[in-house]
Amino acid sequence: NLPRITGFTPTNGVPGTQVTVQGANFTGAASVRFKETEAAFTVNHDGQITTTVPAGAQTGPISVLTAQGRADSSATFVVGATVPNDHFANAQLLSGALAIAAGSTVGATVEAGEPLHAYTVGAHSIWYRWTAPSNGTWTVDLAGSDFDTLLGIYSGSSLFTLVQVAGNDDDGDRLTSRATFTATAGVTYRIAVDGYGDASGTVALRLYPATGGGVLYATGFELWEGFWGSALAGYGGWTKYGNGGNGVVQEFLPGYGQNAYIGYAPAPSSGEALFVWTPLDYTPNTNILPVVRFSVVMQIVDSSTPQYDDFEWQVYNRVGDRLFTLDFDNSNLNLYYRLGGSSPYVDTGFDFENGTTYALTMVMDFGANQWNAYLGAIQVVTNQPISVGGAALNLGDIDAAWIPGTAAGDNYMLFDDYTVRAEPSRAPVILLQPQNQSVTLGGSAAFGVVARGEDPLQYQWRRNGADLPGATGPVLALNGVMAAQAGSYSVVVRNAAGTVVSQNATLNIAQPPNLTPWQPAGWSAPLVVSTATNTTTDAVTLSEGQTLYLDWAVANDSDTALTNRFHTRLYVDNLLRQEWFTDGLGAHFYAFVTDFNLGVLSVGGHALRLETDTASAVAESNEGDNSFLKTIVVVPSAGLPPQLSGVSYPPGGPFQFLLSGEAGRAYTVQVSTNLAQWSVLTNVTGALTPVTIRDPNAGSHPRRFYRALLQTP
Repeated sequence: NLPRITGFTPTNGVPGTQVTVQGANFTGAASVRFKETEAAFTVNHDGQITTTVPAGAQTGPISVLTAQGRADSSATFVVGATVPNDHFANAQLLSGALAIAAGSTVGATVEAGEPLHAYTVGAHSIWYRWTAPSNGTWTVDLAGSDFDTLLGIYSGSSLFTLVQVAGNDDDGDRLTSRATFTATAGVTYRIAVDGYGDASGTVALRLYPATGGGVLYATGFELWEGFWGSALAGYGGWTKYGNGGNGVVQEFLPGYGQNAYIGYAPAPSSGEALFVWTPLDYTPNTNILPVVRFSVVMQIVDSSTPQYDDFEWQVYNRVGDRLFTLDFDNSNLNLYYRLGGSSPYVDTGFDFENGTTYALTMVMDFGANQWNAYLGAIQVVTNQPISVGGAALNLGDIDAAWIPGTAAGDNYMLFDDYTVRAEPSRAPVILLQPQNQSVTLGGSAAFGVVARGEDPLQYQWRRNGADLPGATGPVLALNGVMAAQAGSYSVVVRNAAGTVVSQNATLNIAQPPNLTPWQPAGWSAPLVVSTATNTTTDAVTLSEGQTLYLDWAVANDSDTALTNRFHTRLYVDNLLRQEWFTDGLGAHFYAFVTDFNLGVLSVGGHALRLETDTASAVAESNEGDNSFLKTIVVVPSAGLPPQLSGVSYPPGGPFQFLLSGEAGRAYTVQVSTNLAQWSVLTNVTGALTPVTIRDPNAGSHPRRFYRALLQTP
């Protein structure tokens, strides 16, 4: 039940930053430390702790202590405001027509003279810079960021000369931001990401060309657009077929200025209908811009007489073939659709209310030969064909139609904000695929995808073909990566119109450098003590008055080279004796020192300890193997008396103790029950390290006494 740390998020922060530690066996934790500095913490469950970076904390591993033991993180938590693109002058470079970036505003600051991004107060901004490769329109999207963002896009080369070209706080009902701007080739733009108020967190940024197409036709039926008479047909480019009431009124739809209408009076001739439209004559490019989106604000006003009529939106191609119809039946308030030719009317199952203003949207995908209709957020027609019977797939006009009953009523249809747009495919299309990543163990990686299609787009990331729970944004950020996270990553992008799967991207995880005392080939140990120079073999006997020489070696036993300067220290009996430094070390190389003059040591036992990376300058894959301990015995020139120590009686095992003597000399260990009569327990030969002596019969006597005799002085 030893505690175990598998990762933590974020990987850096200032004192006061909240950190989530993942692992196992955390229940009952007694202490959490940032490189030995105690921190406040809460055990959320057996596998998670929430803690706060304490004042005075230093960069180093995070530790968790329980009654069962201690766990140290393999990755290093970096203390301080180490956000690399915190300041304007250090803006991170984005390159190309499409770019993805992952970052963090945790610990970031606001500089003096920095503007309010999206004209809103924030406190933790980071910066990016991008040079437009060509003239055009681009979008910056922060969807997938995990906090309430602010976005500012600027021209200008310094904080004091910035001119905002676009900005955004919330993108519709999302708390993340999105802004579109027109760029000029060769101009460098500065992009700032901040958080609303004091919000900060992980940033997912995507930059991509804005969707092509644009408005084919739009009008609000205002005076300045050419609608200055009371009639609709004959003004602003609108025409009609048939006779009947149509015109322009003022504020019948409150807040919309002038509105158009069809219906009321005079009634069309018996058995006829009235159609009003403006010519569009558009042939979609089904490879690039296959979609046409028609939107209009409308309301059906009821009759004051018992006669009720139908009001329709009819879509025609360029040769006058009716493609489809959406019908509002004022007699029963039901909504119907009708396909082309002689197709019958089909009840949608939805109804409407007189006097209620609706936002109607009809989305026509000419590439897929499908259309859909929406009243507000409610989809009332789903995936019906635009063309039946071979009618040409292009757009001639979208007509407002009045279809009277046997006797026309004085009901009518108001409409405004009539807009027709050309758009890219409704189905998702991936513009920028996830890219391969190579990081060191404990580092950070980010996979991103730029996709385009009808909103809302949904994302699901996979590893080795299996869904990753909670990974549902356009950017997948991995912090404190572990070896088990290596593999193949892809993302499924879907919306109501279809699904697309990205290419696979590989995450390669390299072990960070690891420093450890090392025993090179031909050496007797990583730390060698001898009585002569030019040897890397321990002396058999270290005698009183001899000058001792020390050799040591430290290796980087990983696949990753290190460039940091690190220090190695030698302690003798816990006192610092010497310190060395090494400027970098290649993968699987070792640094060494030979024939260091240790001088003359006193008679008796001595503890030598070699410690490497003593200042924690290197983030290592294993911080627990940086020491090597060696015990030596300096004997008198006349021979060292034996010493007995280390008494223990392990459960289920025999009574035992240690005999320390001079290497290569013979000793007899004797046993007695009364200190008068002695018998031989065993004969041993002394070694450089203490010899374990066991007495399997000790438990058969109320008491036992032991002594050791030097037999060969």
